[in-house]
Amino acid sequence: MRPLALTERQQQAVEATGRSVIVSAAAGSGKTAVLARRCAYLVCDAPPEVRCDVDQLLVLTFTDAAAAEMRARILEAIRQRLATQPDDPRLRRQIALCDAAQISTIHAFCLWMIRRWFSRLAIDPLARVMDDSETRVLKSDVLDQLLVEQYESEPAFTRLVDVYGLGDDRDIARFVLSLFDFTRSLPEPDE
Repeated sequence: MRPLALTERQQQAVEATGRSVIVSAAAGSGKTAVLARRCAYLVCDAPPEVRCDVDQLLVLTFTDAAAAEMRARILEAIRQRLATQPDDPRLRRQIALCDAAQISTIHAFCLWMIRRWFSRLAIDPLARVMDDSETRVLKSDVLDQLLVEQYESEPAFTRLVDVYGLGDDRDIARFVLSLFDFTRSLPEPDE
């Protein structure tokens, strides 16, 4: 499979060294491809003074699917270079190192850090990331407790439920959860 041509700005993002790079673009615009090529560039093509091994990269995404896609794209890019330079021992080593590379979700990386450094962090090494169903239950439990507190301490809350929820707080609860999820997606959620 032949890689798609990059725009000039995308190519600049791939080859920039010595500074931080932010790739910000709309969905489907090629961010993953640019970032995968950047990783391959840093591992295979960058000037020797900035070149690194693939296991020296830290590549974090938001979903397991995106992390798997990123790993596959980086590995494919290295394999393509190895196909043109089959006797290059460094490229062979990079393929072997790909499994050890930190290409994962933010949550998985944090969990890896906890397990590796738990004694210094004073965190239980058996800590784990909650799955989606556990998260939903916890959010629901916290919201239920919050609603009980509001009913007990804020007489105006009962009026709010009567007027906007027609006596039923389920729609208000769904709205609160939706608003919470939305604010968590913002750059400064606590603001």
